[in-house]
Amino acid sequence: MELIEAHDIKRSLIIMIKNRPAKIINFHTTVDGKHGTAKYHIVAIDILNHKKYKHNYTSGDKIKVPHIKKYEGIILSIEDDDITVLIDTKMEYYINIIDDIKENVKKLFDIKSKLDEDCIVNIVNVLDEYWIIGYKR
Repeated sequence: MELIEAHDIKRSLIIMIKNRPAKIINFHTTVDGKHGTAKYHIVAIDILNHKKYKHNYTSGDKIKVPHIKKYEGIILSIEDDDITVLIDTKMEYYINIIDDIKENVKKLFDIKSKLDEDCIVNIVNVLDEYWIIGYKR
């Protein structure tokens, strides 16, 4: 995890807010009085559960920036909520999936399996957890 100062933030940057990875969608700056420090008012959306966060920082505050790796993978099987995915010729078990797309991915996997086609998904590795965040039709 990397640390940046609040005055280095920009829109679309993914930062940690309340120990969750969140993408900055909006921010503005205010200055308090003659000798006050700049304040940064951030609005961000959690990249995994889409919850909105609002947070304030002063210009010298350190903000955590998580390392995020993106992958494409092929779903090999789905049993209940256990999803086996092939990523770069190695298997990863117990891949998490965001709730918004869980049912769609399961339906797509069933259809693709019947057609003997691969079900390709978009995966991120954040905080040493793998998450399915999207899929290709």
